[in-house]
Amino acid sequence: MLIVDDVVEDLRVYLAGDESFDLARAHLVVALAMQRAQAIIDPVPWAARAVVLDVAVRGFTAPTGADTEQVGPFSRTFRTPGVFLTDAQRAELLHLAATVAGTSGAFTITPGPRVVRR
Repeated sequence: MLIVDDVVEDLRVYLAGDESFDLARAHLVVALAMQRAQAIIDPVPWAARAVVLDVAVRGFTAPTGADTEQVGPFSRTFRTPGVFLTDAQRAELLHLAATVAGTSGAFTITPGPRVVRR
């Protein structure tokens, strides 16, 4: 099971945090990322660490959700504020949930009642 403190430490190392690293804010962002992951798979397995860290990094570095793309003289800005799961992250968590449950998620075969003939 994934623990918030482990992801906070990963976040600090990933962002090369020093003494000025905002630990309280990091705990909040990681806790929010864990809540989003728990909506898909509960408890959140250790294998989901990269997804939770990715969500936390995005929430920590761009809390307003501003992201700009520029090609030549043209630019556009995307705004998706908050801590959220992308479609790819949601799909990865669903895949992990199926793996943990022991199913592939492709299909399920439910056998009918057993018929005994005499």
